[in-house]
Amino acid sequence: MKNMKNKSNFPLKRTSIFLFMLFFAGTMVLMINSCKKDKPDEPDPNTGTWKAENSTCLTSGCHGNVNLKKDIVVTGGSIETVPLYVDSAEFVATQHKAIKCTDCHTDISLSGGMHGNSNKTFGGWARFSKKSGTKALATPDSTRNYYTEAATSCKNCHSAQHNENAAHIKIPRMRAASVRDIGGHPVGENYEDNNCARCHTSCATCHFESAIIPQSPTHTDILLQTNWDGIQTQGDNYNGIDWGLATEWKMDWTMNVKSHKMRTGNDMKASNDVCKSCHIGYYRPAKKGFAMRGSVVDSMYATGIKRHPQFQELTLGSIHQNTTCVTCHGSSLHNQVSIEDGPECIDCHSGKDANHPSVNHMNLAGGVKIKCIACHTKHRAADFASNGQNNWINPEVTTYPEIGPVTVKYNELLNWYPHYMSKEVNCAALCHFDGNRVGAHTFKNSTSIKLTSGYQPFIKPGETDE
Repeated sequence: MKNMKNKSNFPLKRTSIFLFMLFFAGTMVLMINSCKKDKPDEPDPNTGTWKAENSTCLTSGCHGNVNLKKDIVVTGGSIETVPLYVDSAEFVATQHKAIKCTDCHTDISLSGGMHGNSNKTFGGWARFSKKSGTKALATPDSTRNYYTEAATSCKNCHSAQHNENAAHIKIPRMRAASVRDIGGHPVGENYEDNNCARCHTSCATCHFESAIIPQSPTHTDILLQTNWDGIQTQGDNYNGIDWGLATEWKMDWTMNVKSHKMRTGNDMKASNDVCKSCHIGYYRPAKKGFAMRGSVVDSMYATGIKRHPQFQELTLGSIHQNTTCVTCHGSSLHNQVSIEDGPECIDCHSGKDANHPSVNHMNLAGGVKIKCIACHTKHRAADFASNGQNNWINPEVTTYPEIGPVTVKYNELLNWYPHYMSKEVNCAALCHFDGNRVGAHTFKNSTSIKLTSGYQPFIKPGETDE
């Protein structure tokens, strides 16, 4: 009887299994077809991998689905959303309308009609979303601040604009960032990839259109001269404002997924908005810093600095405040490897009047050279601290003595290229004061300036020019 019972149930089991397999197969066909176009995709002739046509990617079952999104539980537990819908009508109005999605998203290939995970790296969008504990992300499970292979594949077409060693790809000071000992004093920055990498990453950071949003409603207050100067006398919380937060911006890239619009070179020339997302900060009170001058430890008080405030400097200066960054840096931006490779003032200001002070300052005793920006800047340490220095003799230049601006960051004396520029030059405040460290004459007052053809200011420190 037992065997008879088993035999009587066998057709029912077989029918159930057949129906389940039919349902499963039908479901898989629907899933696959939802991400496929009428005409099947072809394998890439060079790699053999299956590369989707745009019509495949943008079907209503995939990135053409207006409700397609990804929810991410960010650090702290809140949920943030990454929209994944791409509007085909908006995309075909962009510069890349004739390019396949997979030409940029090079890590995406079809497998059974669906693509796998894309490679993700933390950073690229300033202080957008949350920090990540690591730069390499298998999945963006803690932040929306990440980029994919598409952000670095620009070089496949724009090879002339790509230099793997360019300053914006491999930041000069970031390459060697470390804490070191100079004369028993710890100096330098202990680089953390989950901090600096928030800004320093890929082509997309500048060229993928994003919403640039200030972190604080007080962000314009830093552009008041009284606040800029007040911070240098009273510190980061001058006037009850958190100036660190007031000089932070975030770049929301997710708002542009729908269209994939790109910023062009002309867009960058028209505005400093992108540059100000990262090149922000302020001057701090004069601080003692240290550097090696040959085998000797050098130290002095110089302008303290928060991050890299070129945007604020440029805006506050009496000249160039209406100049965009790309106006000067455009020709060298993609291929500049170090700060020294950047633009020079004489690129534009090549004509010199015979009576211009630079005629004397370019022909000093001992082959000394003075950088233009050593004179054409102000509101620095010597203006606020009796022991502050604005300029020093650059220890990194050994072929000849070079005088230029100095600053202190992480206890380290560093060369600085202030963008706070001024036609007005106060020689007595910049170099020609008692106790200066560049060997300049001391003026009794700021009006007793001799600019004769035989004037040689680089002599014994402390000597008074009558």
